Amino acid sequence: MRASVGRFRGEAELQRPDEDLTAAVVADVADLLGLAQPEPSETRLIRWGGGLPQYLVGHPARVDAVRAAISEVPGLAIAGAAFRGVGVPACIRDAHHAVDALL
Repeated sequence: MRASVGRFRGEAELQRPDEDLTAAVVADVADLLGLAQPEPSETRLIRWGGGLPQYLVGHPARVDAVRAAISEVPGLAIAGAAFRGVGVPACIRDAHHAVDALL
């Protein structure tokens, strides 16, 4: 199970000690899954401060405009976390769309 925490302008919540943050996430996951007593065999906390792009209101429209402009340039396509999703699966999907646009 992997859980990600944090949101735009919510940095203060993430400043908690590792043990407190881990316990809160384990409790949240247990609540979501309906577990009475969560007992993970292992936990690992990795902090990625500032590591993910924070999309602002209007982001999809801006990406559409950029993609429309780029489509006018033969042989050029864009993909990555800055456009349609930050996770590895989202980036792979975006890369497939970019390849399709080039083909």
